[in-house]
Amino acid sequence: MVRNSRRLGERRHDSEVAGLAPYERRILDMIKTGGSSADKRVYKFAKRRLGSHKRALAKREDIKAVNAKQRARQAGV
Repeated sequence: MVRNSRRLGERRHDSEVAGLAPYERRILDMIKTGGSSADKRVYKFAKRRLGSHKRALAKREDIKAVNAKQRARQAGV
């Protein structure tokens, strides 16, 4: 998979317009409800959905960033 700046920009734009996919919303919910083993559960779920260790870690970090952005927006309001 070629990672170029144009495609990455398109992905960011797509997620802004369409929102999160259902499995991404489920990951976000797991992060929000938290607990001590939330990272591990999120990783295992993402790995099952995405198929590889690297993709699962990247998706977990992406969704954590989305959560942080939402929390920052709520705190600012």
